[in-house]
Amino acid sequence: MNVLSDSVMNFSNAFVESEERELREFFINTEDLLLKFLNFLEFWIQKKASKKSVIFLIKALSRIIKNVQDDEEEMAERQQMLDRLNATRIFIVLIWDEKNDDNEYLFHLFKFMGWLLLGGNPVGQKTIYEFFISNSASEKFFRKANDLILKEIATMNSSSRRTMNISKEISQLGMKLLRLLQLFCEGHNLDLQNYLRYQTHSKNNYDLILLTTKLLSSYKINDTNF
Repeated sequence: MNVLSDSVMNFSNAFVESEERELREFFINTEDLLLKFLNFLEFWIQKKASKKSVIFLIKALSRIIKNVQDDEEEMAERQQMLDRLNATRIFIVLIWDEKNDDNEYLFHLFKFMGWLLLGGNPVGQKTIYEFFISNSASEKFFRKANDLILKEIATMNSSSRRTMNISKEISQLGMKLLRLLQLFCEGHNLDLQNYLRYQTHSKNNYDLILLTTKLLSSYKINDTNF
């Protein structure tokens, strides 16, 4: 994945700059490749692609940001490039389009979005807010978040030994979801804070604040697991 990610980001270096302007227009660059990848992810269900391949590609895209996390300026440039190529909107839709609640798949979708917004990326936050208020279908994202949190609350409240492994798996997914919601609002983003509180452009609203409180209560936090 590191090799793939680095190769994509340095792809243009494989070509010697041509003095012929006509030829230069035919060169493939990093953004061309990323657009192809994102197009594949956007329509992978319709194309009946392998979910294993999809997860691999999501991980590789995550590495593009992760590999430069120690350089804030470079990380912000890569975040903004991916946002400009529509990655933010595509991944929001992929989250709400997941019908089977595949924990591994959703985990990596949340993880990529976490990298995309790491540091409270205001460009990505603005894209998300504008997408929410301009697209009535965005209610599906909040329904998905609502259903996943309710599912985790139910699992955490179960005392059955049979569900212990499932509980651990869902807990990891739940923490990624909570982290994503946190990053939506990082830097005191009042627009997204208010929209998470009350989805003004949706027919139905989901009280994620109350649900988060119930979820934290279901974790039965004590001195040992704090």
